[in-house]
Amino acid sequence: IPQSNLVPGDIVQVQPGVVYTDMVVTESEGLLVDESALTGESNPVAKNVVDPAATANPSTTAIGKKHSILAGTTVLEQENTLAMVVATGSFTSKGELLRDVF
Repeated sequence: IPQSNLVPGDIVQVQPGVVYTDMVVTESEGLLVDESALTGESNPVAKNVVDPAATANPSTTAIGKKHSILAGTTVLEQENTLAMVVATGSFTSKGELLRDVF
């Protein structure tokens, strides 16, 4: 499925490469993300699985740094990783940054 067709609540298999939606990790055995495009952090960040109860309603799922993959970041390594889309387009963290600038 092209990332442009994703909507909040979709569960996707995470693949290495640039991410275009905000997601929370629901299953993973090893996930490493480069967040330098958003945060300037030079070291890759390991991500953990979110508590399943926290993803019951996608519209209210909070984005926690250690459980999230944000739009504009790059997945470097992953193994058996699933994530739930929580925001797309201008509603992502990157979209909010761009709205604040313009």
